[in-house]
Amino acid sequence: RFCAHAHPELEDDPRFGSVAERDEHDAALVDVLTDVFATRPAAEWEALLTPQRVGCVVADAATAGQFFAHDPQMLENDFAPLARHQRMGELRRWGPLTHMAGGRDDYGPGVLAGAETDAILREIGRSDDQIAELRSNRVVWAEPLEILT
Repeated sequence: RFCAHAHPELEDDPRFGSVAERDEHDAALVDVLTDVFATRPAAEWEALLTPQRVGCVVADAATAGQFFAHDPQMLENDFAPLARHQRMGELRRWGPLTHMAGGRDDYGPGVLAGAETDAILREIGRSDDQIAELRSNRVVWAEPLEILT
């Protein structure tokens, strides 16, 4: 199917007629395919070949972050759910690619460095005054909510 729609001459090239021949002439096949794929933009190849059931998709159309945040399939499958971040507000955050009984359904919004320091210190019995002293002595620290400029 690829040859019929992308480069018919490949079908008759004896160097590529079998898996063994393609393995033996791998470097030449790479050169031929490089030249073939250079004739059109990736999106055109995808539009031409995908309907012919040839696996061919644009693989570099977006960064990973753009892909997770905007790709319709990622959104439809809830792989990038909305989360509320302390600093950045509402944003998309990659989610679990599988769901397990009893497992978390999301990863939450992500945390800022030291965001839970005070709660942990209180949990181990420190008072607000003790926490303030630890902070003033730079024993503990937390990333500010506001972005410092």
